[in-house]
Amino acid sequence: MIQSTYGTMYYVDDMKKSISFYKSNLGITPTYESPEWTEFSVGGHNLCLHAKNPGETYTANGVLIFSVDGIKNLFEKMKQEDLNVYNLHEVHPEAWTFNLKDLSGNEVSLYGKP
Repeated sequence: MIQSTYGTMYYVDDMKKSISFYKSNLGITPTYESPEWTEFSVGGHNLCLHAKNPGETYTANGVLIFSVDGIKNLFEKMKQEDLNVYNLHEVHPEAWTFNLKDLSGNEVSLYGKP
């Protein structure tokens, strides 16, 4: 099921300012950069910045991302087990994601091939 961690995601208000903050203050350089999503690879774990969508609210905590294969089947299995899973969607060809909340409301993201 879980292969590894992919990264930790933070929702940001301004992508350009956030990239500059991490570059200037932590000395790290993006390995991927776009207006919606930016990644910094740090020791095999990614710091992932996700642009906030206008009008939506987000928790000001990081979201741990787990890498998995068979993500659609895992989503359906967890849903049948009455776990709090939601937002299954394709983020780019052959890469899907969904979210899971634990019993205390902490959120993790699962990401991988269908």
